[in-house]
Amino acid sequence: MHRRRLCPDRGPGRGPDHRARPGPCAVQRDLAGERDQCGERGRRGHLGADPGLRLHAHQRPRQWTRRAGGAAAHHHPDHSSGAGSYHHPRPEHFYVNAPVLTGVAPASGPLSGGNTVTLTGAHLIEATAVRFGTTAAGVFTVVSDAQITAVVPPGVTGPVGVTVSTAGGTSNAVPYTYLAAPTVTTLSPNQGPASGGNTVTVSGTNLAQTTAVLFGTAPAAFTVVSDSHIVADAPPGAAGTVDVTVITPGGTSAAVSYTRVPPPGI
Repeated sequence: MHRRRLCPDRGPGRGPDHRARPGPCAVQRDLAGERDQCGERGRRGHLGADPGLRLHAHQRPRQWTRRAGGAAAHHHPDHSSGAGSYHHPRPEHFYVNAPVLTGVAPASGPLSGGNTVTLTGAHLIEATAVRFGTTAAGVFTVVSDAQITAVVPPGVTGPVGVTVSTAGGTSNAVPYTYLAAPTVTTLSPNQGPASGGNTVTVSGTNLAQTTAVLFGTAPAAFTVVSDSHIVADAPPGAAGTVDVTVITPGGTSAAVSYTRVPPPGI
């Protein structure tokens, strides 16, 4: 025989108002007599040593989750135990904090995407999506509750907001900028001594965020004057023609030729 009554201090969980929601409890008869499952278990009214698991003897659950935060595990009850019945617990409710982002590094990259950035913040462990504007990152890795790495999707020139979504909601946006690749149109002068040390003005577009100026494979000291001008000190090298390129987070420019002139013979 089974009678059911409401147990005021049990239920599926507590809601946002922190009030317990009453749920049904079973008063059951087993070998030890009638036991109130709200207050005291029957001697055989549990599975193993886990008081959080209760289920009917005719049921064979495929999976259950520990109520006290333990890992999920599979259990198959022994129906020959002689117990009157088991009861599966009602699921508890958990409230997940909304994610928070504090930064993204690097904060800019090429229009083609494909580069990897690191997002930092809090409550990121349950991330289900990372978006650059409205475009979802196809690949991201949750490193910890405070860090995610993501592969940037393609985009258009300009800033976008990067957000992270979890079951707790969507984070604040942090800025990321898509940059067009730099171009180099002229070098002035376009030749100099093989010993280097002379100043060369590099003209072009999208040069403001230049991170390197290369003469062949040799890096040059440089100063960014504006988005269209850079002043570079030509490094020494073997006489002949070398390619000059400019590198920014938006990519690498097409090469422009520079000629190193050997010293005059005696």
